[in-house]
Amino acid sequence: MNGPAGNGLYVERHFQIAYVTRDIDAAARMFAERYGIRSFHYMRDIPFGPGATTHVGLAWAGDVMIELIQPNGAATNLYSTWLPAAGQLLRCHHLGHRAPDAAAWQRVGELAARSGLPVALQGDSQGIHYLYLDARADLGHYLEYIYLSGDAVHLFDAVPRN
Repeated sequence: MNGPAGNGLYVERHFQIAYVTRDIDAAARMFAERYGIRSFHYMRDIPFGPGATTHVGLAWAGDVMIELIQPNGAATNLYSTWLPAAGQLLRCHHLGHRAPDAAAWQRVGELAARSGLPVALQGDSQGIHYLYLDARADLGHYLEYIYLSGDAVHLFDAVPRN
């Protein structure tokens, strides 16, 4: 499960499936009732640029993390532009891949540069290094890559296992 899975963009540990929603509480209820994922760790009103916040819910389902994202505010951003159609609860937003170390993170950057996929978002914040590639034309969702350093290695410690 850890380490290279090939010579392309699915090289690091796939650990997460993320969904965007207009109602994070309804999405969590649906996961509990239908899929047995009853406990999420919530982070609400996370600043996401001027005029925008997000609510995030995280839960482990075996070795895969489920992430629920509800963008809030009038500002257009990576999450708000991919919301589900009216009447639908969820839309797959990204598959998350986690680089285990700095060398793997560098390799992700090199592979991303050669991929031809547009970079939708990239940055570093308090030890969270992130890169989103726009693979929607090919796959119907984004690809997210993260590398955690410093205190950020504990980012997911509070996420419950279901």
